[in-house]
Amino acid sequence: MLSLTLLFAISLCYLIILFGSAYATDRGWIPQRISAHPLVRVLALGVFAGSLALFGTLEAARMYGGSYLTYYLGTSAGFIASSFLCRPLYRVATAHKLGSLADLFAFRYPAPWVGGLVAAFMLVGVLPLMALQVQVVSVTMHALNQSLSEDIFSAAYCGTMMLFAILFGAKHLSTKNKHQGLVVAIGIESVIKLVAFGLVAAAAIYTAFGGFSEMFAWAGQHASRLALAEDQLSTSAVRALLLTYFAATVTLPHVYHILVTENDDDKALRTTRWGFPTYLLCLSLCVPPIVWAAVKLSVPDMPTLYPVALGQASGNNTFVIIAFVAGLAASSGMLVVTTLALAAMAMNHLLLPLGSRLGKLVPRATLFAMRRLLIAAIILAAYLVHTLFTVDQGIVTIGFIAVLAVAQFLPGLVATFHWRHANRMGLLAGILSGFLVWGLAYLPLPFELTFRELLSADGGAWTTVAWASLLANTTMLVLVSLVTKQSPEEQLAAIECSSKDLPVLPSQPQAKSVPEIQSSLASAIGIHDSMQQVNLALKELRYQENEVRPFALAQLRDKMEMNLSSSFGPTVARDIMRQVLPARTGKSTDRIHALESHLEDYRLQLTGLAQKLDKLRRLHRQTLQDLPIAACTIDASMMICSWNGAMEALTQIPADSVVDQRLAELPEPWCNLFTTLVNGKATKLLRYQLNIQHKELYLNLHKASVMDGEPDDRLVVAIEDMTETKQLEFQLMHKERLASIGQLVTGIAHEIGNPVTNVACLAQEIHRDQDQKPLWETATQVLVQTERISSILKSLMTFAHGSPVTGDASLVPLNLHQCVDEAIMLVSFENKKGITFCNDCSPHLAVLGNAQKLSQVFVNILSNAIDASELGGTVRIASELPEDQQQDAAQVQVLIADEGHGIPENSLDEIFDPFYTTKPPGLGAGLGLAIVTSIMVEHQGKVSIRSNSSKGTTFVVSLPAVQQAAN
Repeated sequence: MLSLTLLFAISLCYLIILFGSAYATDRGWIPQRISAHPLVRVLALGVFAGSLALFGTLEAARMYGGSYLTYYLGTSAGFIASSFLCRPLYRVATAHKLGSLADLFAFRYPAPWVGGLVAAFMLVGVLPLMALQVQVVSVTMHALNQSLSEDIFSAAYCGTMMLFAILFGAKHLSTKNKHQGLVVAIGIESVIKLVAFGLVAAAAIYTAFGGFSEMFAWAGQHASRLALAEDQLSTSAVRALLLTYFAATVTLPHVYHILVTENDDDKALRTTRWGFPTYLLCLSLCVPPIVWAAVKLSVPDMPTLYPVALGQASGNNTFVIIAFVAGLAASSGMLVVTTLALAAMAMNHLLLPLGSRLGKLVPRATLFAMRRLLIAAIILAAYLVHTLFTVDQGIVTIGFIAVLAVAQFLPGLVATFHWRHANRMGLLAGILSGFLVWGLAYLPLPFELTFRELLSADGGAWTTVAWASLLANTTMLVLVSLVTKQSPEEQLAAIECSSKDLPVLPSQPQAKSVPEIQSSLASAIGIHDSMQQVNLALKELRYQENEVRPFALAQLRDKMEMNLSSSFGPTVARDIMRQVLPARTGKSTDRIHALESHLEDYRLQLTGLAQKLDKLRRLHRQTLQDLPIAACTIDASMMICSWNGAMEALTQIPADSVVDQRLAELPEPWCNLFTTLVNGKATKLLRYQLNIQHKELYLNLHKASVMDGEPDDRLVVAIEDMTETKQLEFQLMHKERLASIGQLVTGIAHEIGNPVTNVACLAQEIHRDQDQKPLWETATQVLVQTERISSILKSLMTFAHGSPVTGDASLVPLNLHQCVDEAIMLVSFENKKGITFCNDCSPHLAVLGNAQKLSQVFVNILSNAIDASELGGTVRIASELPEDQQQDAAQVQVLIADEGHGIPENSLDEIFDPFYTTKPPGLGAGLGLAIVTSIMVEHQGKVSIRSNSSKGTTFVVSLPAVQQAAN
């Protein structure tokens, strides 16, 4: 017998290792590459091997011989064949943040009661298994020291495990945040368990037999003696045990918690296929030596105490301590992790749904308090159930009762991933039927039944209950699912769970922007939490806060629902999102690009006909994308489905910002253009003139219906950019007009030239023969004007014939001020509005030019200024040097500014074009400024315009300067 002091010292050392490893991991003292290694996850799964795996198999080996391996074989099969259940379970659970089996069922069979039903039955079924862990530790401690009762030992053990679970397993509400310290501690505990059990087996071999060869020799000689204590299980019983333990790999809450909830590394799942069966194999090899040693030494105790009894029989306290540590390690990990899993399940599916239906969402601080209280309540319940156990109830019996209870979730779980037609009514009927058979056989009842002898440890009874309950469960699941209909939500969830190749498209919310989503969510969970949820979802999806695309908002809504599900469970999360962010109805979820992007992810996995069809799809899509004609598709709900490269180039709108956008949300003027075409009866709009960014476009628009009459018919809109063609037409028309005008001008010039020549001759005669000064001056002016008319006719003919313009070699220095004065004098004859001309040009500036042609330039500009000015207005002519030139500047700028009505902004680029005029019909031919431009080219200068459409226009004439003014 060990002293209480030694027992508590051993327990304290064990707890220091357990608590210390968890604390060191949480503090970051253990490197991440070690704590997150896949092998650590595999060892943490050793939590599955609780008291039933160690001490229960000892009892099974004593009672059924080699049939004890059904536990290890059935469990190993579940991990070896992980692609059947474990892998799809991990895929769906991690994608949708499903932290428990109740979360998974609530997601696959959406209904408010599904998660609560699973949580309630899970509690009922697993509590006996948890109580078994308490029973083994208390019985072992009591066998080592009878000073205290088993109840005191049990209470102290439960209190310690309760403290550990609260400190290291309830630090986070969301399953997104992992309890890494807990996983490492459980992994270390599994190592301790394996090493201790192995040392017990080794001690048994060398204590009882003296070595391996002696042990096998003894077993061969006493085979009949060993067989006398064994009950041979039937083939049906072995199969029932194998199936039941196979189900335990995915239905027991502590296995799910370590395998899925606390795991975010897919590599660990692959490692478990061989790692955990290897771990179980090592444990199973330790069982026969211990049992054979107990038989040889005729140990009278029950098989549960074989390790301790063998140590006491040998008189080696070290042997006893190791056996005690093995039992402590086997029980504590399973008890802690199961408690955490059940606490989260009960809170998310029993307590929180009740609060949400009452219109209350529990604050986060209260949620932590509730989680801790549930942990304490569940461990207390396990303690109370433990007190109901009797001495004659063996570990195998109690363990099988508990495992068979959770095995009732296996048919529904298989249907979750492998049968799309299963529905919640079938799940309800199946679980109730299976648990009814199980409960009638094993639960305490207020009335007597004739088959209550099934509580015995008879293998035939196990077989009857196992096959009857699972058969009733499966039959009712199938039959009820076939005669009842699935809801739309169930159909979508079934697709998501049963096939990774068919994506479930997100539900589009009625909210139209991210701030609207956040505001709606704040009404349910508060401003601070809603901001956190929205920002987290935006970060995970890599979207911006200004996102308005419907499909992007739909993804944002679903991502937030998943994140809320990790904290509150899918039932509460679904209720919250339905209340504050209801989804749109109709076909708006049918986003073609989402399906195509999903196909891209699995393109390399396609073979045969599917691969050929995918290549054809890609060819058609690329053809549409590379078309030189702008094209897009619009569905029946006025959502843009595609937007090719030519459309991007034409509109300057990237496809990513408009695909899955409402047509009405396009920027102007494209929104009005597309709406006019789509809503109109005409199938085409030809030569449509569109002004955008000071640029005029000419477009031909066509629309056609694709899959007309089908539920998902779409419109294809094609746009031809005819702007260049229109410009070529204008140029051709302009040339034709010039040719016509050239012919006209040639004739007019010939007709006018003759009388002008006669007038000039008469003026010369008067000028030569008359001595009267006034008449002589008049004749001089007539000669000047006739010469001017001749020069104008010559310029007009040159312009009309399109002769190339070259620099004029006859340019001479001219006084700029005098040139402007001469032009002012010439237009004064037309100045009927009383316009005042202010010549502010510097009298010392000289330019290179032809006097007659420069005079024509200034006359044309001043004439336009007169026409644009009001009565009594002012026109100022000033000279200046460009700011970027010094005093020896090569250019002089002449600014001619009026105070008239100005020129419209859209006419500034065309004001110098031939025949373009802003004057009313009959008041101008539009050739004046065109001729001015031609003359300025001859002078190696240029003319430009500055105008305010409300008042005033300034013409800027740049001319080559000379170093000194003309005399």
